[in-house]
Amino acid sequence: MNDSPAAHPHPAYLLKVLLGLSILGGLVLAAQATDLLGLPALQQRLLLTPLVILAVALVPFTRFIYRRTDELEQILHQNACVNSLAVIASASAVLGILQAGHLIPAFSQFWTLGLVIGTWGVQLMLTDRRYK
Repeated sequence: MNDSPAAHPHPAYLLKVLLGLSILGGLVLAAQATDLLGLPALQQRLLLTPLVILAVALVPFTRFIYRRTDELEQILHQNACVNSLAVIASASAVLGILQAGHLIPAFSQFWTLGLVIGTWGVQLMLTDRRYK
């Protein structure tokens, strides 16, 4: 096992990951809370609008961050994304089939978002270990 300092995540990196997950979790809670507050439909939509804008802004923000990384980091993220795509596509197909057959109940897309993020994170970790 590699116990060199490079094998342990850098605290700044962990802080970024935890901050990102906290923001994402906050957005999910905020979106769920608008339904629980019992507000009229117009007010709910007004509260959800900034959340939708933030969600759409993730694409250009991610591209901006990705372009600023070095070549090795880009390769790591590409490998993680390719591996994640196969896992997520398979899991989505299985869940869709089970839901269509009424074997499991339908659930919120936020769970799918969690599946995507969790799968990508695990794949990134596994990919990163190959280069250490």
